[in-house]
Amino acid sequence: MDELRLFVALELPDRSIRDLENVQDRLRQVDTEDIIRWSSGDGFHLTLKFLGDAPEDELPEICTALGDAINHSQPVSFGLSAEGLGGFPDVFTPRTVWAGVTGAIDRLLSLQKVVEKSVAPLRLPVDNKAFSPHLTLGRAYHNAAKAKLSAFGYRLSELDIGPISQWPVKTVSLMHSELRPGGPIYHEVAVWSLVEPRQDSAG
Repeated sequence: MDELRLFVALELPDRSIRDLENVQDRLRQVDTEDIIRWSSGDGFHLTLKFLGDAPEDELPEICTALGDAINHSQPVSFGLSAEGLGGFPDVFTPRTVWAGVTGAIDRLLSLQKVVEKSVAPLRLPVDNKAFSPHLTLGRAYHNAAKAKLSAFGYRLSELDIGPISQWPVKTVSLMHSELRPGGPIYHEVAVWSLVEPRQDSAG
């Protein structure tokens, strides 16, 4: 039986993808020893929940659970921004390089909880890490020397990028990640729309 590596995410508009690619161009200038594998533009997304490897025949159940939860809770669309840079586990030894996420974080957290609750009964091999909103820009190669990683981290910490991009969040997507030697390829499996905010008439 085929399995799919699934996650739930917020996809970004093309303009924001270009803004993040511009930031990557600046980061490549301080990655002087080429220790970071930079994400491709189609890999930019904000992961709400990683679901792990699920049997393909369970897709209808997963889609129904997510769709019912989103439709029932009727989360309203909202705005987010990318601002600042950091790294996991920390900026001075960055195995993962990321852009920070700001904006309507309260609504983002509420939406993430809706997703979390919807998939909890499905017995999937989900990732139980605490939700930490970020946009992954690149990951260190496995053989990157610690000294080189630390040197890059210090240069990263000195960069003043400032605000990067803003975008409206209008949909939630179920994504399939296909792992390949050159990096993962992402496929959109299903999309659900968020409710547009009410525009109260004046007067």
